[in-house]
Amino acid sequence: LILNISQMMKGKKTFGWCSEGKESFEGIKRAIAKTPVLACPDFRKDFIIYCYATDNTLVDVLTQEDSNEHEIPIAFMSYILKDHELKYTMMETFFCS
Repeated sequence: LILNISQMMKGKKTFGWCSEGKESFEGIKRAIAKTPVLACPDFRKDFIIYCYATDNTLVDVLTQEDSNEHEIPIAFMSYILKDHELKYTMMETFFCS
């Protein structure tokens, strides 16, 4: 979702609104509207980390189990790889996550 908009804003060029950018923006708005509320971390409990890496993006989610043993999100992170990072192997990219 973020990649199209990030690429549109990359560098010092005139911002041009295109259909891909508009679709990405609408998708981001929908994702934000349905995203669960983040919980405060409880440092007495274990944390669960989910890491995901693609060719150009890193995504991580930090969760904990609540009293009903349901996982609740503590934090989300996403990162678009820079040009030099795109040369990493998939394993190196995953370790960056």
